[in-house]
Amino acid sequence: MATIKLAIVGDLLMWDKQIVACQHRTQGYDFNPVFREVVPYFDQTDLVIGNLETTFSGVEKQYQKKQFVTGYPMFNCPDAFADALKKSGFSIVTTANNHCLDRGLAGLIRTAHTLERRGIRYVGTTPYEQGKPSSLWLNEKGLRVVIFSYTYGTNVLATNLAMRRAVSWMDEIKMRREIMQARPDADVILVFVHFGQEFQTRPSTKQKRITEMLWHAGADAVIGTHPHVMQPIVVTYRRDQFGKFRKRFVAYSLGNFTSKPMWGNPKTTQGGILMLTFSMPDRYKKLDINYRLLTTQCLLRKKESAWDHRVVLSLSRSKTSRNR
Repeated sequence: MATIKLAIVGDLLMWDKQIVACQHRTQGYDFNPVFREVVPYFDQTDLVIGNLETTFSGVEKQYQKKQFVTGYPMFNCPDAFADALKKSGFSIVTTANNHCLDRGLAGLIRTAHTLERRGIRYVGTTPYEQGKPSSLWLNEKGLRVVIFSYTYGTNVLATNLAMRRAVSWMDEIKMRREIMQARPDADVILVFVHFGQEFQTRPSTKQKRITEMLWHAGADAVIGTHPHVMQPIVVTYRRDQFGKFRKRFVAYSLGNFTSKPMWGNPKTTQGGILMLTFSMPDRYKKLDINYRLLTTQCLLRKKESAWDHRVVLSLSRSKTSRNR
């Protein structure tokens, strides 16, 4: 039996307070302690995936800025955060989100360079072959896996063609076409979508509709990012347009994996490690999907003269299934 185990987390945010908490006078920045307590769970899987909701745009005196017109935060962080991601086990990050252009096209390109130099693969932006479908094909543990990543938009307007073509947008016709084209050659299709309403604990009607469309196009599992709080996980069965009636999965939002409390909302420091397993007895059998969710808390507090900034396990929830 071919089986692949994934650890998937939600948004990796880097606010200014988080960056300052990981700064050392003589050693620059050290983000490794942030992930130290969850690394043993990552080590149990074949791939670790998270949504990179910051850029690696180079050294700045002030990493978190604010858009003059909208007031939205604009993220950048030290390259040491990429080092910590690599050391803790992250193998893939999704980059299609509303902050991927926070430092323009130059920042998007430098982010790609930074990840590549550390051997972290990414999906959701195409800095070099702009306009090319953003997908990541893997052959892991005997399974042919393809990962897609799409975003509803970006906070910084894509003011020229190069910027627009460097991001994988949530265009329904495009998404349906790309998944349909991949289906004949893939055993597993995993789709990340940056969508939904911020701070809402229930998926919107649009989130549900988009998910149903992706399943019908042939996707096996959908992972949502952007709401910054946890939303439900659903396992169900659907028939796709190829006539295949099989198990389908969606995690509408895994919340924030790393973040400070956003606007006083304690739920924005809560997230989860989704332990997602795909298995297939042979090429002619149906794909099976199982999961376990480990809930997490991101701590950011000052203890005496030092900062305590780390992700810890809060509650463990065994595999559950809920048909709808």
